[in-house]
Amino acid sequence: MLVNRATGKCLDVNNWSAADGANIQLWTCHGGANQRWRIEPLGDGTSRIVNTVSDKALDVTDCGTSDGTNIQQWTWWDNACQRWSLSDTDSGWLRLQNPNSGKVADVADCASTDGTNIRLWTWLNNHCQQWQAQP
Repeated sequence: MLVNRATGKCLDVNNWSAADGANIQLWTCHGGANQRWRIEPLGDGTSRIVNTVSDKALDVTDCGTSDGTNIQQWTWWDNACQRWSLSDTDSGWLRLQNPNSGKVADVADCASTDGTNIRLWTWLNNHCQQWQAQP
């Protein structure tokens, strides 16, 4: 599971969907497969992050680069929209940065409500943008 530092909630595929384009959201951690992710290093300093229920990759919608661009899941195409650089912030917390945009996975408006959208945003070094991989 990838747990958000600010909220203690998990990165989650909406409605357990296996479809391309299914939204990635924040949700109370329950340990289900839609909240389980494999981090697979690609050998170039980036990784793909794959959901275990859908076997689809964490993906930046339309390969966007603007603040607020949605993050979804999509079949692996081995492109820049689906690569993530994981770097330590402190004490085991990670920044998930898309190298194509230079932006990071961010909890929209730092909200803690189940269903809050996960999007790209400029790195602000706040807890809404930090994640921890947990079993």
